This record gives sequence, C-alpha cells and structure tokens, in this order.
Amino acid sequence: DRLAANLIAVIPEDDSIQTGYAFAYRHQFTEKFSLGLEATGDFDTHGEHLAYLTSTLFLNHHLSLTLGAATGLNSSSPDSTFQGLLVWRF
Repeated sequence: DRLAANLIAVIPEDDSIQTGYAFAYRHQFTEKFSLGLEATGDFDTHGEHLAYLTSTLFLNHHLSLTLGAATGLNSSSPDSTFQGLLVWRF
C-alpha cells in the first residue's frame, strides 16, 4: 500500500498565490493492477474539493496507465470529473 500527501501552489503573474492539497491512498492487488482513493482541493473554503476513485494498470516496467473518476464535494466543484494519466519511465 502507498500513501502520498502533496501541497500545491499556483503563482499566476497577475493574481495572488493559490494553494491546495492532494492526498492519495493506493492498494496494489497484483503486480499489474492497483486501485486508489484520492482527494484534491483548494485551501480556500470556497474552492474546488474532489474525491477520486482511480485504477492503475502497470503495462510493463516502463509504462503505466491510470484512469480515475471523481465527484465534487461542494457546490464550487464540478459534479463529475474524469482523468487519464499515461506514465512512461525512462
């Protein structure tokens, strides 16, 4: 199992700094497959807050594919979000 926590900062040229968080838990069921839960959002209480369910396929030593679906946790968040991530390790 893996746990991760990240702090996020976005520094736009013409605006104030925006900060946020990301937390993730992933359980690897087999050498090739894992499922995870993630939460991301803004430290601003009126910002977006999302909860994701993700699945990762480890295609080979260098390539993995993660797909996820999220639901918004407050009225500022989108109702649903889908993500895809292809990682190539070299």
